[in-house]
Amino acid sequence: MMVKQGEFVKIEYTGRVKDSGEVFDTTDESVAKENNVYDPSAQYGARIICVGKGHVLKGLDAAIAEHKVGDSFTVSLKPEDAFGKKSAKLIQLISTGKFKKEGINPVPGMRVNVDNMTGTIKSVSGGRTLVDFNHPLAGKELVYEVRIVEPVSDRREQVAGMVEFYTGLKPVKVEYSSKAPKGAPESGEKKKSEKEAAAEGKEKKGVEKAGKPAEAGKEEKTQDKDSVTVYLSTAIPEEIQKIIGDKIKEIVSVKNISFAIGKE
Repeated sequence: MMVKQGEFVKIEYTGRVKDSGEVFDTTDESVAKENNVYDPSAQYGARIICVGKGHVLKGLDAAIAEHKVGDSFTVSLKPEDAFGKKSAKLIQLISTGKFKKEGINPVPGMRVNVDNMTGTIKSVSGGRTLVDFNHPLAGKELVYEVRIVEPVSDRREQVAGMVEFYTGLKPVKVEYSSKAPKGAPESGEKKKSEKEAAAEGKEKKGVEKAGKPAEAGKEEKTQDKDSVTVYLSTAIPEEIQKIIGDKIKEIVSVKNISFAIGKE
């Protein structure tokens, strides 16, 4: 059966520039090292995505939805299905003095941030610096080699994959939150008076006699699969936690996400 939109899967891939064969992205650590694109801070190995949610390039997303779990395939992407076509409007002349004021000595090839836009310096001449704010792979055709490894149905694993996607941090673990035993007061619930509890107990006793006897002492906490706790090795600000939590709740079937510091 074909992978459907909205399904979670693990994928492995390597992306190359079609004309040159240059590797620009891969989930395979050995391929990264062989092609001099290895990043010691990056997480390698199969990645979890939700198909159709923009976790990979548009053309790659569409291609995955045309294959089955276990398939390995190669797909070519035109610029409009990858990083877009080059825009002349995003190639701008900027005063070299603006960089010097920031203590930057502009040279061709340097990546710079100007007014919250990241670009590449193309040339420096006559007090002017030419900066290209297009994505470095804009206008290029790409080729991806992909393997759809397996489906991901466990919500904890889905949450872990999304946390890694949005933060770049691999969770130490993700656990379902504990749920109070049935009949126990929830957080914020008023404690029953002794009279109410006694009356409720008599009523319950009568029901138990008529039906199946109650199992004494069984008050173990159960898992609440609508709530998860994500344990990270590094703390992230509360406002970021909220933004990420809200994004994940739009994709994964959970109602509550909390973050904590934890170890293996």
